[in-house]
Amino acid sequence: MVGLLVGATGAYTAGLLYFAGAGVLFTLASLALDYSKRLPVGGLVREGSPA
Repeated sequence: MVGLLVGATGAYTAGLLYFAGAGVLFTLASLALDYSKRLPVGGLVREGSPA
């Protein structure tokens, strides 16, 4: 991936900025998730059954 960016632009700066931006977006997306909610898995959780 870095090789493609460097080959296309001729500078490592584009690769550095791409991965820095991707890391920031990944961090923000992880922080935005609500981990307190349970996800239903294949309908195995039924009404009234202990989770």
